[in-house]
Amino acid sequence: MYNAVKYYSDKEAASMAQTKYNDKLNASKVVQPKVNISSVGTKAVLPAYEYDKLIKTIPVGLVVTADKMRMFLAAKFKAMECCPLTTNSALMLVANASEERNGVNPTPYWRVLKSDGGLNDKYPGGDAAQKARLEAEGHAVVGEPGSYYLNDIYGKYFTFRM
Repeated sequence: MYNAVKYYSDKEAASMAQTKYNDKLNASKVVQPKVNISSVGTKAVLPAYEYDKLIKTIPVGLVVTADKMRMFLAAKFKAMECCPLTTNSALMLVANASEERNGVNPTPYWRVLKSDGGLNDKYPGGDAAQKARLEAEGHAVVGEPGSYYLNDIYGKYFTFRM
């Protein structure tokens, strides 16, 4: 038995590589959120557009962690949890799409911290760019590159509302 492998021409491969982040984000608007049932409970698998809408509600001066966002979205979609892998992929797509818009209708992804409260070095420009944006909004950032954290984070959390 042999496995069929799809080979793409150079032109097809180049076209796929040029897919814009905003095109991918807009395409996710038509994807229906899913709640999968497993032996350990229910898990929400959400399109990036859901994260984009939620991040846009975070006001200047406040932040959330990815875990807080996941807990809110799980409750919203009546699931026990929200898939962490999908969340990470969606956050990266939202961040890159926002950067691709060059300041037009930005999504303030820099206000979403890693689950441990640290800055995310995987965002566009790394944690140094996130640090600069947070400091511009009045936050005090401490630590070294690769391990930046907000000073006094507990007074800066945003709470999502249903």
